[in-house]
Amino acid sequence: MTLTLAAALGVPLGAHGADALAARSLASPIFHNPWKSRTTPLWQEATNRYYAGELRESAQALEALLDADGIDEVGLRMDLAVVYRELGALSRSTEQYRRLTELLPTDPRVVEGYAWGLLAEGKAAEALDLYKKAAALNARDPWIPYGFALALERLEEEDRALAALQEAVALNAEFAPAWERLGLLYFREERHREAVNAFSRALRTDSSYTHLYFPLAQSYDHLDEVLEAWRYYQQAKRLYPSDPTIGSAFDAFVSRHRERLAEAERAVLDARRRLRHAQLEAPSPVDGDESGITVRVGLVEGADHIDLSAGGRFRAVDQANGSGSEWESELKSELKSLPGGVWRLELRQGRVHLASEGGEAFALDGREIRLTLDDSQTTWIALGLDAGSGYFWSREEDLQVRGDLIVLARPSGLTLVNELDIEEYLLAVVPSEMYPSMPAEALKAQAIAARTYTMRHLGRFSARGFDVMGSVLSSAYRGVDRETSRTTEAVLATSGEVLTHSGALIEAYYHATAGGMTAASADVWGGARPYLNAVGEWFSESERSERGPAIAQFPLTPAVLERWLRERPAVFSQGTGFGQASTFRWIVPVSADLIRDRVGERIGEVVAIVPRGRDIGGRLKSLTVVGTNGEAHVAGDVIRSRMGGLKSNAFTVMPLIGADGLPERFLFVGAGFGHGVGLSQMGAAGMAARGATVDEILSHYYPGATISPHYGR
Repeated sequence: MTLTLAAALGVPLGAHGADALAARSLASPIFHNPWKSRTTPLWQEATNRYYAGELRESAQALEALLDADGIDEVGLRMDLAVVYRELGALSRSTEQYRRLTELLPTDPRVVEGYAWGLLAEGKAAEALDLYKKAAALNARDPWIPYGFALALERLEEEDRALAALQEAVALNAEFAPAWERLGLLYFREERHREAVNAFSRALRTDSSYTHLYFPLAQSYDHLDEVLEAWRYYQQAKRLYPSDPTIGSAFDAFVSRHRERLAEAERAVLDARRRLRHAQLEAPSPVDGDESGITVRVGLVEGADHIDLSAGGRFRAVDQANGSGSEWESELKSELKSLPGGVWRLELRQGRVHLASEGGEAFALDGREIRLTLDDSQTTWIALGLDAGSGYFWSREEDLQVRGDLIVLARPSGLTLVNELDIEEYLLAVVPSEMYPSMPAEALKAQAIAARTYTMRHLGRFSARGFDVMGSVLSSAYRGVDRETSRTTEAVLATSGEVLTHSGALIEAYYHATAGGMTAASADVWGGARPYLNAVGEWFSESERSERGPAIAQFPLTPAVLERWLRERPAVFSQGTGFGQASTFRWIVPVSADLIRDRVGERIGEVVAIVPRGRDIGGRLKSLTVVGTNGEAHVAGDVIRSRMGGLKSNAFTVMPLIGADGLPERFLFVGAGFGHGVGLSQMGAAGMAARGATVDEILSHYYPGATISPHYGR
């Protein structure tokens, strides 16, 4: 047995190990693979089978290596522990950690891994002793008091569990799962002020903890803080509309506080009457000419009514269908110039009704109504839009926009479309997608990527009346209120510039953060593209010079991958200082009941979540949810939503067994935010901070693509 891979597998380095690490060349990655140190093709085969989702075959290959001469037994058993756990063979996984504690009895990671294995099996008392030992070996890891608290909670020692959780957040104030458990324990003890504080800290640390909206609303309700309670009841109802418990509590709250809520709604309406519209400065593209390219942005579909605030007088052009196709229309009538202010559009018996708060009302027969402001330097505000529907960041917002509005009358309701010049559109997209304080070269990269994506997708939703969605399904579009001088400068400095490959516009996908390794388009949606292959978020040999070391050699073995997903390697998207740290690495607890509901109750109670294939960077391609009555298979990007609203598909999962012997909840430990394909926005910021230019950023994330002027025409 050799222990040469201790550093790669998380073993604390002694003096000799530290010297060896310091002596590594820039080309030597920190996260490397055990088979690289000697010829062990069977180990590489075991890893390949693991990524293919053939977990049983992977375990068999690893077991076959245990008796081989000169093999790294520590690395093998760590890999076996991960593979067996993912198979749902928890006792076999725990046995590997038990053997590891014999090999490395003073390694805190090994002892802690053994404790987590026992806790996952429901053996809380045995886990407790191991957590104590792990804490004695490493007093600074918040995972240890967190696991200790979960074991104590299972043993109904809640006072000691509270103390352990307080220790965990004292060690790391950004450790969201400990704040979550603190809040839930306080809530259970009816210590609602403390529960509010803990829930709020969890959500500030990780905004995906939306399952806390409901208990947070209830705590505010107990404290008689009605408006705060109302805010979170609404959010809980929006995100979990089919939950009967939330629904009944919501209705009861509204019944109890009807008068106070009506007063609050009146205050909202009064505020809308006082909305301030921006006085725009006309953007001046670098070449002095407008692009001539307009974009139709879908803002609302299927609405029974739409409320708008006009920043000045406007005209409504009623365009009725002609004798040709649906979108060949002729001017039927033009209403007089109407005053600014708040107007409501409603669909009544196939006709669009336009009514102001002042009492003016019109009925329009056309299926496409264009609303045009007399003064192009003012704006529209679409009121109370449902933003981020279906995502954990879903909310209601007022959206202020440039250009014209188009109202489409459809059998399913009203569709609202914003039509404007592509460069004006990008003025709002770039600051909606990126933090304006990010380095200028990163903002330029985003502008070029967004312009390319938009050009490529013009007409994509033409059957629905628009080109792109006003959400992250296309590009985030938060309107005029998000515009800043720095992002406007990035748009204008790159005006007309797009990315091409072999003379054609590329599919310029982008996402928040890759977490260290991007994904190939073929692995996420199918369809290989040479410029959308997986790339590491560190400088390649051709880029490196002396700017930074290689970080990893993918594919990582199962145990090294787990370490990669839990730790914070020094890649481009790490430590940029923008947004929540939980966009890079995150831990999300999800109840087994929620997962059962998301995949279908027909499977019965959830028994295990089994990966069925990963891409080279560790993102899951598919998984199987095993239940007491059957199985559900989930594949592709929807894995995130089906597993309760995760940030990405790059995760490992640990079950926590309840009193009935079945998983009560699952801990998802993951990396990155988004689908992972193309430009990593945090990575672009990290590259720019290291001195990379816009050309270098785009070449890194879209290898082989070229920046072309004049919209690639």
